[in-house]
Amino acid sequence: MGLLTHEAYQAIDQVQGALANHAETVFERLNADEQDAARYIFVQLVQPGAGTADTRRLATREELGDENWRLVQQLAGERLLTTGGDEHGRETVEVAHEALIQHWEQLRTWIAEDRTFREWQERLRVAMAMWQASHWDVGALLRGPLLADAEAWLATRGRDLPRRERQYISAGIAAREALAREEEGRLRKELAMVRALAKEQARAS
Repeated sequence: MGLLTHEAYQAIDQVQGALANHAETVFERLNADEQDAARYIFVQLVQPGAGTADTRRLATREELGDENWRLVQQLAGERLLTTGGDEHGRETVEVAHEALIQHWEQLRTWIAEDRTFREWQERLRVAMAMWQASHWDVGALLRGPLLADAEAWLATRGRDLPRRERQYISAGIAAREALAREEEGRLRKELAMVRALAKEQARAS
């Protein structure tokens, strides 16, 4: 197997550096709202590594939102993103070059700042996929500490969650509240029975 020469490594570094510089130039040309949207788009297109390097992630138009798709197409025109479609006919997008994830400093900063949220979001997506695979079985909804964590993220980062993910969390909250109402109804019936028994015993004495 051949080894890369020092010159080859330098050439690769130059290409990666030029790509990162291009991304920064494109980003700086965006207005403030577009920059916020660009941050959301790029961070969603990165799969956080679990003890490994971060990699690119394929996302659907539904996940990123129709309101962001014009910018997605604009960034694709700048060769920073690549759009396509999946086997279900859904429009998709991913980072055009994985080198962007490793060498664009702005993106590295965003990933570092949002890593905890994105790691949690990927776990949420795994749980949601299991719920869908179970044909929406109530038993596959979030509960306990997992639901409490999701509620906290929904309150602070709800705007960064696609509609289906918000619905999944809301379904868990609704199921918990329904269970609480059932439990409250059961306790009321038991209390009524205890009171009735107490009255009968009082009359008997």
